[in-house]
Amino acid sequence: MSGQDILQEPRQAVFRVTENGESMHFSVPESVELLQAAAHLRNYLSDENAGTKFTAIFPHGEKITQEQFDAAAAERMENTGCIAGAYELDFDARTLSALNIMDGWKVYAMQDVADAAEQAFQEAEISEDARWRVFLDRLEGKEMTYEPPAMEMQL
Repeated sequence: MSGQDILQEPRQAVFRVTENGESMHFSVPESVELLQAAAHLRNYLSDENAGTKFTAIFPHGEKITQEQFDAAAAERMENTGCIAGAYELDFDARTLSALNIMDGWKVYAMQDVADAAEQAFQEAEISEDARWRVFLDRLEGKEMTYEPPAMEMQL
């Protein structure tokens, strides 16, 4: 067995983004966990990004199919370590959903997530663990009811 065989695949994150009634799926070759996704969302919602698409925040993003997204989400639930996060951002409904390996999809209002991220990053000199605690404390009790995406009826 060579050293290369024991190297783990690079971590990635997958996104489904809905804006103006159109959905697209993409993956990024980086470990984007919920706190980082929330920070990206907060930055995107700021006025300086008006007129750009959310996907523009990830210059290395690669368009994927619905099937590839679903496969990555399934792998996230298996906790293989290869998929750092699976997210659905619906700018029409103003929700962010994140796939939690213990509890499945968790849905939050975008503004709640952005506000929690802002609080978490307010202090520059705190540990990553402390930042996570602030973030998760701010989201506590803000979860919405998850409704799976509507499937097209087949006749």
